[in-house]
Amino acid sequence: MILSAGSIGSPHLLLLSGIGERNTLKALNITSFVDLPDVGKNLSDHPTVGNVWLVNSTNTFETAARNSTIAQQNFEQWNQTKTGLLTKAPSDHIGWIRLPGNATIFDQVPDPAAGNNSAHFELIFLVSPA
Repeated sequence: MILSAGSIGSPHLLLLSGIGERNTLKALNITSFVDLPDVGKNLSDHPTVGNVWLVNSTNTFETAARNSTIAQQNFEQWNQTKTGLLTKAPSDHIGWIRLPGNATIFDQVPDPAAGNNSAHFELIFLVSPA
């Protein structure tokens, strides 16, 4: 069985189920079934910064989201021909960046990444169709 309840919910359910640091579970009167000290540790937030640019077009995802008539037309076009705005992915450019191991930030805080090949930053470029 695979349990997934998100980055916060999964560790919580695992701990309540007796999977986690044995001494911590014992102090909470939870029977420990698997001593796994890393469960629920090192959670870091996933902040988002949005940058918006104006475009010289009305054929954008934002226009379709705000206008129910256009949204319906887009749906009908997709439903009839499988073409149009609804066939476009809002994001088709994604990049991951890892800081060098000797970055000075690591003098102040430990590396929060999951491993030596995990990124520190994720860039997602949302684009509108031409």
